[in-house]
Amino acid sequence: MNCFLSPLLTVVAKNVAFFAGSLLAVLIALTIYDEDVLAVEHVLSSITLLGVCITVCRSFIPDKHMVFCPKQLLRVILAHIHYMPDHWQGNAHRYETRDQFSQVFQYKAVSMKDKSG
Repeated sequence: MNCFLSPLLTVVAKNVAFFAGSLLAVLIALTIYDEDVLAVEHVLSSITLLGVCITVCRSFIPDKHMVFCPKQLLRVILAHIHYMPDHWQGNAHRYETRDQFSQVFQYKAVSMKDKSG
């Protein structure tokens, strides 16, 4: 699913990460300059939330040097699952194929159900 990237989401994630990073840099610089800044209400929690925000945004930003070949990725998946509808052939790069693939192979949380009963 990583080969289907949204350019709009990437731009938004980069901008949010930039603004959160600039605020985080200012708060850290103020904290280094005067550690009494940490005594101000919610500064430490703001630093933590901005750090989490940057981490989440970085997960939406793809690596610049990574090259995705959807056709090759679909071929590798086929080698493992041995199932591919005919209309996916040659259409590995299309969003319709991604949507159908995500319907057939849905993400599921691992459940620890008791299988004895």
